[in-house]
Amino acid sequence: FAMKSASDLQQAVGGTEAVFGELAGRIDEVADSAARTSGLSERAFREATTSIGGQLKRMTGDVDLAADQSIRLTEVAADLAATYGGTTKEAVDALGAAFRAVNAKAVELGLARTETEVSENAKAQATLALIMEQSADAQGQFARESDSAAGAMQIARAEMENASAEIGGALLPLVADLATGVADLATWFANLPEPI
Repeated sequence: FAMKSASDLQQAVGGTEAVFGELAGRIDEVADSAARTSGLSERAFREATTSIGGQLKRMTGDVDLAADQSIRLTEVAADLAATYGGTTKEAVDALGAAFRAVNAKAVELGLARTETEVSENAKAQATLALIMEQSADAQGQFARESDSAAGAMQIARAEMENASAEIGGALLPLVADLATGVADLATWFANLPEPI
């Protein structure tokens, strides 16, 4: 389990770096404490911010906005899950779906004259406004429930995954060396001359 946790975390770090580039440090800062602030392991937080941030980056071309808003929306997703049930991942997926239905809000916000003229950037801005408006009652709920049994269990699960990933991370170089040694040995055997 520790090796898989470490490997999954490595992939999530790579996703963060691929989507946010030079601004990946912003995600790094928050990901380290995500277990306590939103009940998400570092891996889960990175996967959520990468998913949301990737959509925002494609829509707006603004990596700075994508980094900041993906952090905020992942925290809102944790609050929504704490308020209405379900997992934070399900809430992140639902927020992602919201990015696909926002033309009317963009017009309301004055970002376009008609729904057919809405740009991708305007859609992103309208979606963010809608999400923040419609999640207002839930915002901060995870923090308010962090002392409850459910909140404490979610934090504990996230911290356990983080600890497992840390242990696995220490073992990954050893496993990589072992795998390389096995591959070298297999190659050596494959290159032995045929017996006569």
